[in-house]
Amino acid sequence: MEMEGDMMKMREIKDLPLPAGKTIELKPGGMHIMLFGLKKAVKEGEKIKLNLTVEDNNKKRQQVEVQATVKSMNGGMGM
Repeated sequence: MEMEGDMMKMREIKDLPLPAGKTIELKPGGMHIMLFGLKKAVKEGEKIKLNLTVEDNNKKRQQVEVQATVKSMNGGMGM
């Protein structure tokens, strides 16, 4: 997300660096995952499984399954 004038704009990123030994937090108002084209509605607080693709320095890819908690689109930011 970036400020453009007095408006916050979201933009898609191609990848997210994951430095070894560091925590990356995905949260509303910051870096987050937005889901499109869902087959059914999800409810705030519901846990869903996501399959993430991670790639190491040697370009080797692997799938990692994570459980994510659904949060509202405004993340409680009053938007």
